[in-house]
Amino acid sequence: MTILNNSSDVISHRLFSYEELLKLSDFTHPCIIQQFIEKEFEIRVFFIGEKLYSAALFFENNTLFPDYKDLLNYSDIAIIPFKLPYTIEVKIKKFMKKLNLNIGCIDLIKTRAGDYYFLEVNHSGQFSNISVQCNYFLEQKIAYKLIRNKVK
Repeated sequence: MTILNNSSDVISHRLFSYEELLKLSDFTHPCIIQQFIEKEFEIRVFFIGEKLYSAALFFENNTLFPDYKDLLNYSDIAIIPFKLPYTIEVKIKKFMKKLNLNIGCIDLIKTRAGDYYFLEVNHSGQFSNISVQCNYFLEQKIAYKLIRNKVK
């Protein structure tokens, strides 16, 4: 469930039991509720042009945090290069083309059963963690693309 905190206007995530959901008032703040999907790991994909740079995010103690951005200590996350299945790559490229985005970060989760779930796309998402940890040098790729497109 996503909750908007009135004091600081920060979006957060929380796991609810079925019993807690039944007790919610009809006057609860607007929220999005979805079934919890137990993940094997999260995947952050940086998309630029037609290229994908993916990283798997593994959590110490296999935490059940709904979102890695809610963790207090990012050092508990192992980030390693990850090769997406070809069919997922094709779907991401078609999706980004349909949105008319030539750059962005896509978040996915992979379940233990081998299923992939799309979480979100952010056209100005954070990529430095996967750039550094996976030696992708994404800052250079972005700079090169900006210089090349300016010349044309």
